[in-house]
Amino acid sequence: MSREFESLDDLSPFILKGRIDRIKNKIAKLERQRAAAREADQQWQVKRESERAEARKRLGNIQARLAKVRQEMESIKTDPFSFQPRPRFWGLVAGRPSELELSAEAKRRLSDLEAQEADLLDEEYSFEVEASIERHPEVIHVMGTLQMPSGFLANAVRDPQKFNVGPWKVSEKYIRYRWRHGYRALKRLPDHLPTAWFLASTRSNVKREPDGPYRPSRREADLDSRIKPLMDDLSKLETALGPQEQKLAELESWRARGMNETRELARRLRMSFSPTDVCPYCGKPMGSEARLDHIYLVSKGGLSVRSNLVFVCLECNQKKSDMTLTAFVKVRNLDREAIETRLNQLGNEF
Repeated sequence: MSREFESLDDLSPFILKGRIDRIKNKIAKLERQRAAAREADQQWQVKRESERAEARKRLGNIQARLAKVRQEMESIKTDPFSFQPRPRFWGLVAGRPSELELSAEAKRRLSDLEAQEADLLDEEYSFEVEASIERHPEVIHVMGTLQMPSGFLANAVRDPQKFNVGPWKVSEKYIRYRWRHGYRALKRLPDHLPTAWFLASTRSNVKREPDGPYRPSRREADLDSRIKPLMDDLSKLETALGPQEQKLAELESWRARGMNETRELARRLRMSFSPTDVCPYCGKPMGSEARLDHIYLVSKGGLSVRSNLVFVCLECNQKKSDMTLTAFVKVRNLDREAIETRLNQLGNEF
C-alpha cells in the first residue's frame, strides 16, 4: 500500500483508528512471512553448507583417483617394456636402427586410462561447481548475455586459444564442459581441441541448479520492500490521530455506555411483549421458546425501541445471529414481501 492520505486532520478518530488497525494487521502478517523467510534462509544456508562439505569430500576422492590414473599413464609412457621396435624397410636399407612404438597392449591400456581421466575430470568439475569452487555454467551463460561483450563467450568456446583472453576470460574447465556436453552432435572434431576431451562414454553432467531454484533471501528482501511503505503510512496516520486520542477515548466510552444502556432497555421491554403464534421471519409456529430479536442490530446502531424489537422463533434467532435482516433473508432464501407484511401488522418496519 503506497498512497498519499489527504486531509487526515478532517477524518474522524474512528476512521483513523480503523485504518491504523488494518495497516498494523497487514504489517504483522508480512512480518510473520518475513520471519518464516528468514528461517527458511537459515535452513537453506545450513543445507547448502552441508552439501558443499560433502561435495568437497567427494572432490578429494575424485582428485586422488585422478592423480592415480595420471601416474599410471605416465608410468606406461616411461616404461621401456611398453615399447616395441617398429621396423621400417628403408631404415633397414640405410642401416638405421628401428624406431620404438607403444605396443598394442600398452596403447589399449593407455586409451582406457585416458577415457577414465576424462570421466574423472567431468566428475571433478561437477563437484567443484557444487562446492562453489567453480561458477555454475548457467551463471557464466547469464554473464555472457548481460555483461560480457557481444559474442565473446561463443567465440571463446569455439576457439579458446584465439578468443579466450582479457578480463572476461573463462576457465578451461567451463570450455571443456561446453564441448563435452554437446560433443555427440559434432561430425568432425575441432583441430585445436584435445582429442582426450571426447573419449568418455557419457556426456559431462552438472546439476542444473546446485543452489536450488528458490532463494529465501530474495523473498525476505521483497517483503521488506512491501513493509516499508506500510510503515510510512502508519506513521502518518498515528501522527494525525495523536491530537484526537482523547476525543477517541471519550467517544469509545460513550459508545460502550450507550450499548449497555440499550441492552438494559431491551431487557425491560421484553417483559411487556407477548409472543405471537407465527414467526414473522419464517412464518412457522414459534413454539414455547420464542426469542426477542433486534430487527436492526445493536452493534450497527439499532435501538431497543418497540419498532425495532420483535419476537421470533428460536431457530431464526440463532440463524440470524449477527446478520442484518436483509442478509438473513438472502441467505435463508425467505420471502421478503411476506416478512414486510407480517412486520407491518406487528407495528414494525423492515
